[in-house]
Amino acid sequence: MTRAKPTTQHKRDGTYRADRHGRRADAVIGKTELPTPPEHLKADAVAMWYEVCESLPPEVLVRLDMYQLTGMCEWWQQWRDLQKAIDSCNDVLDPTYFKLNQMCAIVWKHFAAASSRFGMTPTDRAKIKIAEKEKDDGDPLTLLKMQRKAQ
Repeated sequence: MTRAKPTTQHKRDGTYRADRHGRRADAVIGKTELPTPPEHLKADAVAMWYEVCESLPPEVLVRLDMYQLTGMCEWWQQWRDLQKAIDSCNDVLDPTYFKLNQMCAIVWKHFAAASSRFGMTPTDRAKIKIAEKEKDDGDPLTLLKMQRKAQ
């Protein structure tokens, strides 16, 4: 089963049809700025929040992404906390060291899965496409094309 193509991609590809795609959630959710990070996030999670928000173009993120982004930042915070605990462990033969490394690997997998949705690797970024805005050159046909693409 393949994932549905986002409405914005249909518009870019010229395959958008209002009768098919106009009532989709991703077509009607307004583009708004993301809110500030939730207050419960710790320092490393907040830093990750701002890193993602500042790195992606504003038209990519919408307010509804806040929950997924919060979860990703929390996984990052857990990974950082585990790394600090591993760094403070003096004996690599200590069973605690082994358990911390196991937990760290599990948390990293969760973070990597969540972060791929925000373009955190070169492959993931290649999947994010930003449409170029057409310029109005005064030609009535160009204006008509721009209006049709906006629908």
